[in-house]
Amino acid sequence: MTNIQKVLTSRFGSLEIDVVQAGQAEPGVTREQLGEMLEYANPAISIGNIHNRNRDRLDPFSVLIKMINADGKSYDTYVYGFKGILEVCRFSNQPNAHAVMDWAWETLDRIRKGDGVVKPTGMALVQEAMQFLIAENTAKDKVIENQQLKIAADAPKVDFAGKVGDCTEGFGVRELALKFRQNGADCELLFIDDLLKEKATSGELTEADIKHLFAVIDTRYDFMRPTIITTECTSGRLESLNPAIYYRMAERAYAEIIFEGEENNYRKRL
Repeated sequence: MTNIQKVLTSRFGSLEIDVVQAGQAEPGVTREQLGEMLEYANPAISIGNIHNRNRDRLDPFSVLIKMINADGKSYDTYVYGFKGILEVCRFSNQPNAHAVMDWAWETLDRIRKGDGVVKPTGMALVQEAMQFLIAENTAKDKVIENQQLKIAADAPKVDFAGKVGDCTEGFGVRELALKFRQNGADCELLFIDDLLKEKATSGELTEADIKHLFAVIDTRYDFMRPTIITTECTSGRLESLNPAIYYRMAERAYAEIIFEGEENNYRKRL
């Protein structure tokens, strides 16, 4: 059954009108009270007849609810929101329809200014507390789920970093690309030391090497991930080897640091 709560009580002439709210619908008045305000001899029946003749207009602005009589028996009735009240008044042709419309606008203004505040009580309060707890637990579950997903996503990167860190020997372009694809294509930071060492100057660089290196550089380029590269190749040499690779490196480069001269060879200073 829809939970009914009183928002406020307002006078209309000699009548005391209870503005109620049915569930999440907007506040309004019952069919009986609206008929009394319009001074019908049979309030509920008269408003029901108007509703039946104009369902296309009134169904969107009304809510069917169950009310309890003084004898404990339930009956169906409607609560009309403020647009519903205005529509009923328009179709009623009653002499005081304009007065009811004025009351509706004044009451709506009072509610907008906070004069009527729906305060949950009884089962409504319990339901609100349960909804809050469910939402809170759902949020916590989401945080845990996101943490687990992050751990799962980072696992290959950690494994990749460990394999590279434990490596005591250099590996070629093909091996670099293979490890890269398997373990850390979008790792936060990739460090490539001595890129194309010897191969670029000895003439041993093959089309396959270029293809594998392009895959690594292009992936870093697409992911916009930082990459630190040391190489004995000059910018001109890299560009001549493969412009596509060089321009991707150059476009993403934060800085290009060049060391020239034997005095910068730290091995000769040992």
